Amino acid sequence: MCGAGRMRVRTGLNGGGASSSAGGSSAGGSSSGGGAAPARAAAPDLSKIVEAVKGLAAGAAKKGGGGAGGAKGITRARRTYTDKRKAKIAELRALKSKRIREFAAKTKKLPKEARNKQRRAYKKRVEAQFKEMQTRFPTARGLKSVTVIRELIRKIDSIRSAK
Repeated sequence: MCGAGRMRVRTGLNGGGASSSAGGSSAGGSSSGGGAAPARAAAPDLSKIVEAVKGLAAGAAKKGGGGAGGAKGITRARRTYTDKRKAKIAELRALKSKRIREFAAKTKKLPKEARNKQRRAYKKRVEAQFKEMQTRFPTARGLKSVTVIRELIRKIDSIRSAK
């Protein structure tokens, strides 16, 4: 009983069925031989298909040479733009808080109602400036052209925020 169990495991791994081991050696040999013959016949067909795919890939690479290279270029440009945009927006946000702090210190001695009213108005004005600068530089996600991204990078570099 144990030997038959081992036999089934072995034939199961080699491709023969567990039921064929009970039938005899000729049935097991024919089933494994039948399984191996179509695999040999299919191998040349697969190699032809692989060659055809290689040929198509080579033809596509010759036609659209800028396809993969262009994707690398725009990815690099987007990454650069995103890094510069994050740095500039962080700088502007810090400047915004600094201005609000300074204005709060300036209005410290005013009566409470007047002080709050002026601080709200000033904060609204500074927020509007910040939002306007943010909308000037959209996220890189929707940008499809490298030239547009480079132009935005140039604009970010040219902006000097007041200290």
